[in-house]
Amino acid sequence: MMNAVRCPLCLEPDAALLKIDKTGRPYLRCRWCESRSFIGNSAGLTTILLAQPELTRIVDARGGSRVLQAEADRAFSATPAATTTRGAA
Repeated sequence: MMNAVRCPLCLEPDAALLKIDKTGRPYLRCRWCESRSFIGNSAGLTTILLAQPELTRIVDARGGSRVLQAEADRAFSATPAATTTRGAA
């Protein structure tokens, strides 16, 4: 079973594949952020599938997930890198 849905972590559309592990447990594997999220029961699976339109509405209202990623990248690159000085006394 492999159906692509919006990743609930990075919010990329059609990035998370819904899979079944070898013991029969459903999980999501995101191709974008590379996360794995196991789904505990059928209620969790139903919630993930039913939440897709709401996640899309939220992302669209905020300007799209790639925009959010670009903003996060800019903010991260603007912070000064931590420097370590080893052996300095």
